[in-house]
Amino acid sequence: MAIEAAVTSLSLRHGRSVRRAPFVQSWSGRGLFGEFRFHALAEATTPDNDDLCRWALETVHKHLSRPASSLTTGLTRAMQACHRELLQANAEQKSQGRVGLGITCLALQRSDLYLVNNGPGLMYLMKEGGIRRLGPRHGAVQIIGLYEGEIRPYLQHIPIQRGDRLLVSFSTLLRLVTPEGIETILASTPEESIRKLMMVAREEPSFSAFLFHRD
Repeated sequence: MAIEAAVTSLSLRHGRSVRRAPFVQSWSGRGLFGEFRFHALAEATTPDNDDLCRWALETVHKHLSRPASSLTTGLTRAMQACHRELLQANAEQKSQGRVGLGITCLALQRSDLYLVNNGPGLMYLMKEGGIRRLGPRHGAVQIIGLYEGEIRPYLQHIPIQRGDRLLVSFSTLLRLVTPEGIETILASTPEESIRKLMMVAREEPSFSAFLFHRD
């Protein structure tokens, strides 16, 4: 029997909740391997880049709508396409005008969760009572649009079990709260987790996060 899971999103502007933020997007898609629910988050390396974040998520959405031999192939292709386009645009700018992106995308299908990331986005998984940070090893972060060469996205397949939690957020969260604080957020109920995130990020110009949960 398929496990029913939920993803709650949070987007803030100076502490106020935003309904249609440019740096998050969710949609449903159908491919060769069935139906998926996608949730994507984009974080620019410099502030006031709403249009860039919106463009990046639309680019990911567009490429994930095309046929692919597998979901992971489609996710990788979408991230690489976004990187190539932004890298080319940055090449036409002076160094101080160049901007990079972090993109994290969740793909949910029945009892399986697929995670793809490039850039500095935070990802914390709580599974079977333990909490660990996900992502490439230290020093291996490849920022979209700034990394020289073809990027290799971080990919993770997570079989879903009851009690699992996954937090995806802007990298600024690690400046606002300690790793122990993140553990406290994840160990709370989904509603309390969102409330705590709103409290710690209330002074930020912009902030966004996804909380995946299965209870």
